[in-house]
Amino acid sequence: MNSGDHPAHLTPSVIRWARKTEWITVGRAARALGVMPETLRSWERGESTMRISCAREMARLYRRPLAALMLPSPPRGFWHWAPFRWWRRKFFRRLVPICKNIVEEWDDE
Repeated sequence: MNSGDHPAHLTPSVIRWARKTEWITVGRAARALGVMPETLRSWERGESTMRISCAREMARLYRRPLAALMLPSPPRGFWHWAPFRWWRRKFFRRLVPICKNIVEEWDDE
């Protein structure tokens, strides 16, 4: 039996935590993992068990080490910076043209 074929005994609340803190919908995660959304929901509810190979792919998708998905419960007080990085990029895309206009106005004076 291939090591990826063994069941991955992950805590459902940790799987859900990892997906939600990465701001990924069930549908998008299921498509990326190549499973039906209901299959992902059943993993998140603890109704079925995924394989290690799928857990590895899930860890990559959620940008977590595989060991983080094996925690007994979601970490408390953990802040994942992905939303901040997204907001910062969006903010600076808007800010750069504004700053450029201000600098050009100062140069004109």
